[in-house]
Amino acid sequence: MSVSRVVELVGEADHIVITTLADNAVNSSAEKKKHVERLRGRFTAEHGISFLIEVKQGRNDKMFLMDTGQGFTLKHNMKQMRIDADRIECVVISHGHYDHTGGLIEFLKTVDGDVPVIAHPDAFKPSIWIRRKGSVRRPYLPVSVDRLESVGGRLLQTKDSFPLFAGTLTTGEVVRETPFEDLKGVFYLDDNGVVESPILDDQSIIVNLKKKGLVIVSGCGHAGIVNIIEQARRLTGVNRVCCVVGGFHLVGSSEDRMNRTIQYLKGLNADIVSPMHCSGFEFTLKAATELSDCFASNGIGTQITL
Repeated sequence: MSVSRVVELVGEADHIVITTLADNAVNSSAEKKKHVERLRGRFTAEHGISFLIEVKQGRNDKMFLMDTGQGFTLKHNMKQMRIDADRIECVVISHGHYDHTGGLIEFLKTVDGDVPVIAHPDAFKPSIWIRRKGSVRRPYLPVSVDRLESVGGRLLQTKDSFPLFAGTLTTGEVVRETPFEDLKGVFYLDDNGVVESPILDDQSIIVNLKKKGLVIVSGCGHAGIVNIIEQARRLTGVNRVCCVVGGFHLVGSSEDRMNRTIQYLKGLNADIVSPMHCSGFEFTLKAATELSDCFASNGIGTQITL
């Protein structure tokens, strides 16, 4: 889809609130940061991620769920935050891994009516995960399409960018062209034997915010956080990036890749950069130190408002 067509379709949003519902940690930090609030509650954490994204344009507003964590904490944390699940109009799945889809079935069972679930066609392909060639294998079982539809999910599968609301769209399948982003995947077993998966289903949400620029919410960033940001710029024709939040998938990355990513993020002059979940302790520490003006620690109960 051309840039002009995407901009024509989605336009701009006036306001966004991003609330972290599931993450590896509960954020009880007392740190004061512009645009960032810490909600109170008896939250529980897990290895996974889920966001509530509220977007407003004029008198209209929409509420989306991005990812659902493993499923151990989402329902509890939403109750603690007093979130009405029936107000959520669709679910966007960043990719099919268990720590992003595990809570999907339980969520769909709690809401009335059919709920659109937007995902890449690869997101629900069954496979077997192998950590390394020759190492221990374990089942890797994403949500089945039949199960999803049996509990009221209405699956919309596309590789392309998908308009969600005013100023709001998915990246679709991300073009991968940043040389320093090493995107080696995990190994899978399919009919042809052991193969490396590029995790092409990885996608993010973009919000084009009036007078601010782009807000980018990444589930895991398997496509490379720089590639994701550049995809958002291409799709919208908007260069200014005001917020990048979510999984940057830099855990275990080389020092060179982490340093180059930091330099790229510095060049954005963003208001908020908030790595979490799979971003890795080493990278998050670097970001907190070297991006101190815009870095925001994140975890369950963090709310970013722009």
